[in-house]
Amino acid sequence: MNMIAFVIKSAICLTILYGFYHLFLRNIKIFVFNRYYLLFSLLFSILVSLITIRTSLDLPVNSNIHEFLNGAGSLIQREEKTIQPIQYFTVNNVLVTLYLIISFILLLRFALNIYKIIRQIRTSSLINNRKTKIVLIEKETLPYTFFKYIFVNRSEYENGKIEKEVIIHEQVHCLQYHSADILIVELVKIILWFNPLLWLFRKGIQLNHEFLADDKVLSTHDLHDYQNTLLNLVFRNHSTYLASNLNYSLTKKRLIMMNKKMVKNGVILRKMSIIPLYLLLMITLAFAQVKEQKSISNDKKGLRITNDQKAAIKEQNNFFQLGLANERKAAAEEQSASFQKGLANERKAAAEGTIVVGQKVKIK
Repeated sequence: MNMIAFVIKSAICLTILYGFYHLFLRNIKIFVFNRYYLLFSLLFSILVSLITIRTSLDLPVNSNIHEFLNGAGSLIQREEKTIQPIQYFTVNNVLVTLYLIISFILLLRFALNIYKIIRQIRTSSLINNRKTKIVLIEKETLPYTFFKYIFVNRSEYENGKIEKEVIIHEQVHCLQYHSADILIVELVKIILWFNPLLWLFRKGIQLNHEFLADDKVLSTHDLHDYQNTLLNLVFRNHSTYLASNLNYSLTKKRLIMMNKKMVKNGVILRKMSIIPLYLLLMITLAFAQVKEQKSISNDKKGLRITNDQKAAIKEQNNFFQLGLANERKAAAEEQSASFQKGLANERKAAAEGTIVVGQKVKIK
């Protein structure tokens, strides 16, 4: 895996998808659509960053030139093959190691928080409440949820200080499985922790959860009474990790959204616009072109050199090189034999007192 490419691709993907949500979807009442758009965008960013779909790009090459280069090039010059040493301390390897270490730490943190919530459930009193269960805890806290469990302060619940609208609000979080969304975000954060846009996605998903719960409560309760209830709870917030809760920083946005009216103009167009957006990102980031040579004959007909043809050309080159080597060896041996014979004759003549020079004989 190329770590640098993964970081760049995921950053581009998250930036464009969150930018589209922030500009066109955030301020209109399509809460269910926004919920699935944000979650799918996170998963899409990871998949597009990890997957590379290779496509071939055919380049025409004359087959005669290709064969000539294969044959003549190997006969004229042989390149010396050197074995490159394996380098472990490369930039990519260092980045991958650092990435894995931080991801492992975040994974441990995630598992520890899950364990704390489960331990809190097992050590606390439970009260059945329709399809959910209320967990009575001693710690002072605002109501929050984790799957089908609603965590409330024991004293406030037993004394009737927790408003009915608040319990209904938390029930909506349970019944719509908003905790599953938070878990998905936390798991994605373990993978894409280096991208600050992921934190914006998390805040957007949490805020959208509150919009969904508020919308459900307002279908059966008065708007002004519910808003006053939220304002009374603002200053009693103690945030719990991995849980849905009432948050001061989100309350103002929630109150503004409650007063907005449903807008129908252009909503369908905005929803449909995400399809070409996803396709464009996939084509741009996931597809990679691979150059593939295509042979053509002299009459410009596209004929691809098959593997069998390549093997035959290689075999012919091997036979040709072997024959040339044998001829060179034989010529060298013949030349060496002639030289040795001439040298022997000269030595013999010297021993007899004569030296042959050209066609004349001199007496020593």
